[in-house]
Formats: sequence, C-alpha cells, structure tokens
Amino acid sequence: MTESPRILLVVAPYYKHITDQMVEGAIRHLTIEGATHEVVEVAGAFELPFAIATAHEAGSYDGYIALGCVIRGETSHTTTSATRFHEPARTWRQTAAWSSASAC
Repeated sequence: MTESPRILLVVAPYYKHITDQMVEGAIRHLTIEGATHEVVEVAGAFELPFAIATAHEAGSYDGYIALGCVIRGETSHTTTSATRFHEPARTWRQTAAWSSASAC
C-alpha cells in the first residue's frame, strides 16, 4: 500500500469568514482523495508564495494549496496588490515548477 500524499494548505486569513470556507472545502476534498494535510497561516497574500517555497525546500510535502482573498477597495493596499501581484504570481509559477503537484 502506498502512502497518502501529504499536502500543505497555506492560508492568508485576512478575510477569515471567506478563507475558513476555502479551508473547509479543501480539507473535504483532500479527505475524499485520501490525502493527509497540514494547515499553516501567514500574515497576508504576499506571504503565500514565500511560505510554499520555504516548505518546498524542506521537502516535507507532496503538494501545496495556497488560499487567500484580496478584495478590491476593501483595504488601502489594493493598489499595491495590483502593481505588485506579478512578483508573487511569478514566485507561484516557479514554486509550481519545482513541485510535481499542479498549482491552482
């Protein structure tokens, strides 16, 4: 019998009422698929790729799920998010390339 895949869920819980539902859904599907999981929280959406890259370097997980929510106009850093999103997105693509798991 093969081991269950180990998946890390990395959550930016600024909008906890939204991300809690995302986490519940992800855990539900991972359980159905027979995967084990661990959930860690980071300060915000920009920290998601760094947390995944750090976990990937440690080599403890088979895949990663990043969960977060940025709502336009809700915070003063919406403009920053729009202008700086290319960097986290590039990091996510690099992280996905390092891993055999697909990035969503």
